[in-house]
Amino acid sequence: VGAGTFLAEISKSNPNLDLKFIGSDISVNVLEEAFINSLVNVPNLKLMLGDSTKQKPLSAKPSHVVSELPLGMRMPFQRLKNDETTKNFSHRDGSVRIIENSIESISDNGKGFFITTPSTLVKNTKEITIFRKLLVEKDYIRSIINLPPGALGPLTRIPAIVMILDKNKKPQYKDKFQVISISEKNHFKKTEDFLNDETIELIVKEFNNYTFSLNSEIITKDEVVDNNFVI
Repeated sequence: VGAGTFLAEISKSNPNLDLKFIGSDISVNVLEEAFINSLVNVPNLKLMLGDSTKQKPLSAKPSHVVSELPLGMRMPFQRLKNDETTKNFSHRDGSVRIIENSIESISDNGKGFFITTPSTLVKNTKEITIFRKLLVEKDYIRSIINLPPGALGPLTRIPAIVMILDKNKKPQYKDKFQVISISEKNHFKKTEDFLNDETIELIVKEFNNYTFSLNSEIITKDEVVDNNFVI
């Protein structure tokens, strides 16, 4: 949940909708800050103290989940013993586990928006490959947005992507997904801390158009399977 500022922006942008928010974090200090922020900006926010790799909503499944993941976090993880191909205990990308748990937690028509690292798409460890295989075979990926270096500054200079997942894609989006790439040279200045309004408008335009362009390509499920699930 962080400090709850992003949820506050969503609430302000949709004043006529009866939105209910659930925020989870493992840090008591973070939840205290989110609670103070919610008193004014997100009065319908329910906060939960817990591990986001395991935490489940206590009531109805949410329709959307938004997460700025702990980029690069490693955590001990063990698959189920009856899963012979992945039964070994290992240190795993915590971001991947949070995404998996989020997918399990949202409704059958749910959507997820995750900020993570490009390694999630290309790293060839057994666990991450299986994770990508799940996303592709279940046809959950709607779009991937490659952000320019430094787009999340001053929070971090780590390269980042936005992964948009949809558990029930519309027919025109099935068996394929979109990759939007924003050029640092053309759409982002190193002197800026975040993406400017012009670049955000470009991303929204490409996302809605869902077609080939200078900044957008459409990749089929078969292409990813042929590439051993490297996206």
